[in-house]
Amino acid sequence: MKATKTSLLNLALAAFVLLGFAVNCVPAVEIEGTPCPCPEETFCCESLSTCLPPGEFCPENYPPSSGQACTHDADCPPNELCHAWTLEGEVLAGPQTCRHECSNRNLPCADDEACEPVPHDGLPLSDVNFAWACVPEEAPPGCEGHSCRACDSIGGTSCNADQLAVFACFLAVHPSCGLSCQKIEIEACTEEGSQCEVIEGGARCSITNYDGDVCGNYPCGDCNLEPGSFACADNSVMACSRIAVMPEMCPDGSCSCSEACLSLEIEACIGTCSEEDGAHCVP
Repeated sequence: MKATKTSLLNLALAAFVLLGFAVNCVPAVEIEGTPCPCPEETFCCESLSTCLPPGEFCPENYPPSSGQACTHDADCPPNELCHAWTLEGEVLAGPQTCRHECSNRNLPCADDEACEPVPHDGLPLSDVNFAWACVPEEAPPGCEGHSCRACDSIGGTSCNADQLAVFACFLAVHPSCGLSCQKIEIEACTEEGSQCEVIEGGARCSITNYDGDVCGNYPCGDCNLEPGSFACADNSVMACSRIAVMPEMCPDGSCSCSEACLSLEIEACIGTCSEEDGAHCVP
């Protein structure tokens, strides 16, 4: 029996993978057996992270997440990762469900899902290891004010839409929510002819002013907390949220710090805050 065109195509794809020439459609996501850029007569479907033959349908958004239970990324179907992390004492936390990755944020997630940076693979939360995944649109109870989805640059700086201000997305970890972000304006480009410009590793006003002294305005000495750790203050659990600082962000072109920090309230305690075995609220 003669081989069909489809079977020949499958053999060609398999040989392409075995020879080690496969790379991914979506950066930083390992997808076995679905090489992109694609061989001739096929095209790359970015929403499915796979090569498709001509005439097949490629969805304009990511498929719905399977939501199956998991501990690590390897427990999930292709193109999905495990939304779970580990707290001190190797305690597994988080939803522990498989969510579709969405590293190409130009593509929308499925209905009732939103693309958000999340800790994954059951790795320690203190490592701040995250990837973009399609999570439920509605945040879990208690996590409504901790979303990072509005940030363009997690733990960094970016320009607003009219390029007249520099915004920072201060990043901290949250034991129940995973990540917690606070997006604030750190500099207005008020000088005549000044506008926000993207530089390697961040953003700045093209003509800087004193208000742009990110090191002076957001000193890390006020936080005095290591990444991934918490403390009690005024009956609240606090974390230190951080952004990366590039030398070019400062008025004189030479910043005195590599990080800027902002204290972030993780939880307001109804009872009291205890620092025994890590800061947490107690009745």
